[in-house]
Amino acid sequence: MQYKIILFCFIQAILNIVGIAMIRNGIQGFKYSTIKLSIIELFNFKIIIGIILIGIGFIFTLLILSTQKLSYYQPLSSGITFIVTLVVSFFFLKESISFISLFGIFIIMLGCMILSFQK
Repeated sequence: MQYKIILFCFIQAILNIVGIAMIRNGIQGFKYSTIKLSIIELFNFKIIIGIILIGIGFIFTLLILSTQKLSYYQPLSSGITFIVTLVVSFFFLKESISFISLFGIFIIMLGCMILSFQK
């Protein structure tokens, strides 16, 4: 059962972070000269897909919370979200990752494993 929750947390994190990355890519270059243009620019493909992915991620959050204690889910989800954020930022947004970040990922993964054995 624990592996299912960890898998759901990874899916939820991937959906949310990829959705946020899509929105970030979609809003790059906005000029925001008028409210009308700003609203029109918000309806581009990348932003709409990002919003949909975040919405699906929210559904996974609801599924997880329906069966798990918040005190178990939230730390696990936060750790996994941080890991997924670094990976997506590196591959999708071409951001650099330092050795300290990689070491932090290792510590977070260790903490997630310890947390999964809690039950």
